[in-house]
Amino acid sequence: MGTLRRVLIADDDAAVAATLARYLTVRGWQTATVGSATELFMRGVEDVQAVVLDMRLPDANGLDVLAELRRRGNDVPVLIVSGFLDARSTITAMRQGAIDALEKPVDTRYLEELLSRAIDRVPESEPAQGPSPLVGRSRAMRLLREQVAKLAQFRDLPVLIIGESGTGKELVARALHEQSHASGPMVAINCAAMPENLFESELFGHA
Repeated sequence: MGTLRRVLIADDDAAVAATLARYLTVRGWQTATVGSATELFMRGVEDVQAVVLDMRLPDANGLDVLAELRRRGNDVPVLIVSGFLDARSTITAMRQGAIDALEKPVDTRYLEELLSRAIDRVPESEPAQGPSPLVGRSRAMRLLREQVAKLAQFRDLPVLIIGESGTGKELVARALHEQSHASGPMVAINCAAMPENLFESELFGHA
């Protein structure tokens, strides 16, 4: 069956954890479960290839757990699950490095597909999303492209891109515009060069 895949499921709902573990075990995964953030950090994630993390654990917010994992330098693929998922939470999770965020009840087949894709991804490979102005093969660039692809699904969602001068903010905006299949053209405006008294008229028109 190939290399054994190991996943840690962190969910305080024992029934949900058992269901996911049972499905993945039958599919050839080695599973372990914990019911809190404390248990997760006491156990550690160094011996697993992926983590399924509930958004709301009894002693911590799942996003805080994800942020702490990243702060400790652990880049294990993390898939967020939640019974009350919204766009803001999804975006925050993706910004913090989650591979995706799924709403409960979880589609187990899709969950396994995401986990498999995350651990099988070859570091040097480019995502199969077609041409993109965002080039590069580092982990940071792969995560950025994944975030852009996720955000592009929410066409009416305002997005603020911040960063130092020359870091490629406009390239990110262009990639987001292209992948969202916007009906209108992308218009780049240098706001810093626009006189304050003409700012509103230039952007929204003058009557």
